[in-house]
Amino acid sequence: MLVRGGAALIVEPLAEGAWFELVRPVEDETAVRARAYASIQAVLGNLFLGESELIYRSPLRFDNFEQAAARILAVDPARGPILARLRPELERRFETSGDAGPEGRVFYQPSRANLLRKRG
Repeated sequence: MLVRGGAALIVEPLAEGAWFELVRPVEDETAVRARAYASIQAVLGNLFLGESELIYRSPLRFDNFEQAAARILAVDPARGPILARLRPELERRFETSGDAGPEGRVFYQPSRANLLRKRG
């Protein structure tokens, strides 16, 4: 329970960017991300004040596709059969998206941070 005047920080990845496009065939989170943001907007004004909203990009670095696949599975191990079935396409996407560099491939995940304050 948040006390009157207390702050809540909500951080959500956005349904966009190279990493999202790589993972989209495994699990398209476009609708769930839209619902999450709509939920935040729904409590503004009535229960919470929106203090700030920040959009930023987090880099995800992988030496190879195996590391990326491990990250995809870490979110939800039930994705394993889908990942196995789509592996050739995902490997192709991995090699042709993101930014190639000396440290492997870098994918940027845009995210949103909302700082809310409970009305008092």
